[in-house]
Amino acid sequence: MPGYYFSVVIPVADGSVHLLPLTLDLLAQQKSKFEVIIVDGTHRGISLKGMAFPVQRIPLPSSHLFTLMNAALPIAQGKYVQFLLPGEFYMSTQSLSWIEECARGYAEPDLITSGYFVRHRFEAPTPMLDPLTIECLKRAEVAPTLEPYWFKTETLQLMGKFSTKYDQKAGLDVLCRFFAAPQLKKAHLRRIVTDYEYRRPRTSTVAKEFSETAAISFKHYGIHFHFFVWMGRSYLRLVRWCAKMLKRCFWQRHAIS
Repeated sequence: MPGYYFSVVIPVADGSVHLLPLTLDLLAQQKSKFEVIIVDGTHRGISLKGMAFPVQRIPLPSSHLFTLMNAALPIAQGKYVQFLLPGEFYMSTQSLSWIEECARGYAEPDLITSGYFVRHRFEAPTPMLDPLTIECLKRAEVAPTLEPYWFKTETLQLMGKFSTKYDQKAGLDVLCRFFAAPQLKKAHLRRIVTDYEYRRPRTSTVAKEFSETAAISFKHYGIHFHFFVWMGRSYLRLVRWCAKMLKRCFWQRHAIS
């Protein structure tokens, strides 16, 4: 065994391949011992010549995010596995070292979480520093992607990987499963160590995220007070988003005329 502490899995599709160099360049600066597994879902293929760290490429022509992620788990050799999308990156050369220190300090728990940013198109990013709890999951207050979560590889494999019936929120389903098992240990680092390039979601993606979040919440927790709170907040957020989009379109049209 090479003794990697982390396996960093990067699923790449045709629409995100242009953001891959940003992630790889900042990944190369990390001090901890890690490997990189790139699951190549592109049709042209990715060249990985001259990488400064151990990297494996799995060709798997697919656009389904969680199918790509699942493909990397059987060959991941790190004690922990993290999933980064192209355009997501570490904010410091010490990011993985801080996570490793946290893991060793808490006797290597099954799940490590950290703070993260929630970025908006028209507003300043919102820092989220509090630890993840069941109450957070019931309110669907989780990171937009899996960047601030480190799963113990063996535990994630035993939990059954990601459900491929979800297109957008299978990560939320896995987190709910982790918290449904009280015997699994969790630890939190109250520091933001990763960030991402903002990508405006498509309307169809937003609708899919909404429906999948509702389905996952009902599946794990049934109808509860937090569910209605989440529904209300989501509705208000949608109204604000539509109002800002209409205002922006009005001013753009006015400026052109």
